[in-house]
Amino acid sequence: MSGWPPGGGWRCQVAESAGRALLVGAAALLAMAGAADAAGTKTVKDWTAVCDNVGTCTAFGFSPETDDTDAYLVVRRAAGGAAAPSVTVVFDPGDKELAADWRLTLDGKPIAGVGLAHAAGSDGGARARISPAAAAALIEALRGGQTLELVEAGKPLAGVSLAGSAAVLLWVDDQQGRVGTVTALTRKGPKPASAVPPPAAPPLIAAAAPVSQAGLPKYAPKSLIKPLEDCDSSVSMDKPDDIVARLAPGVVLWGPECQMAAYNETSVFFVGDEHAGHLRRVSFPEPPGSEQASDDVLMNVGFETRTQTLTSFSKGRGLADCGASEQWVWTGKAFALLHEDIMPECRGVSPDDWPALFVGKRR
Repeated sequence: MSGWPPGGGWRCQVAESAGRALLVGAAALLAMAGAADAAGTKTVKDWTAVCDNVGTCTAFGFSPETDDTDAYLVVRRAAGGAAAPSVTVVFDPGDKELAADWRLTLDGKPIAGVGLAHAAGSDGGARARISPAAAAALIEALRGGQTLELVEAGKPLAGVSLAGSAAVLLWVDDQQGRVGTVTALTRKGPKPASAVPPPAAPPLIAAAAPVSQAGLPKYAPKSLIKPLEDCDSSVSMDKPDDIVARLAPGVVLWGPECQMAAYNETSVFFVGDEHAGHLRRVSFPEPPGSEQASDDVLMNVGFETRTQTLTSFSKGRGLADCGASEQWVWTGKAFALLHEDIMPECRGVSPDDWPALFVGKRR
């Protein structure tokens, strides 16, 4: 299994067409969604972590890549001195898993303070949320072991490697300002919980009022992508997955499908008039701290006219166990980033568990 760079190297790049005219009265620049900086991601061996712009961090420990079945540990913690870590264990054998009681062991030995964990079963495996007291004991114990095992009725189910856990959990503490405080996960100190910085405020995003979509065509003109070298003008010739949405009277978002691959469809976007004239190519803001400031090629897109929200779901591979999920809101002047979830490592994590890299709030 392999990871992918979250900033955009895995996204196909499409050359901009020449001769595009400005749309009078429409967005000339795309606003970055607030001034808060996303902390980013950190991967060391079999562990990875993501921290968002308001200070919440999520760390993942994975099964060794040589294992036949996937299991992963999720340690999530909000910012602030009063926030306690939560721990969830996920086991996905690839088919339906029944509810069960699991015992967690460290290198084959019981973990003091960690009793049985009740796992809820589902078609996508099973998961157990550890109690707060047991979570604290488990995190404390991780520093002294090599492998965390899931055991059901005396039978080992899967293991989570602890290689890289110390470095990643220390990075989380550092991002949240906990190193040297009594709240730290790995490097505690005498400083009180009050010394931990509070959560940052998410940027406020106000969507423009929705407008009627009456009279719009279903498809964008093929001429929009013909000049673009990396777009396939023959893709889905009969029924392309285009986005055509009115943002305001006389202002239309044109999003022709650019390419179709095995599990990703790419689209490019223009803002123009009702007849696809006076076009300007759109680039959408990425979180502060990303490898690129904006992206002009999106994957697996959708648009909700009621909330003026454009969505993108980028799969790092067909299993959809890595990638990014993003939302942008039309403010009346620009598209502003509202939310981004990300999973930088392809290690079996369901999109439901992908952590936030950027969090905004609707006004």
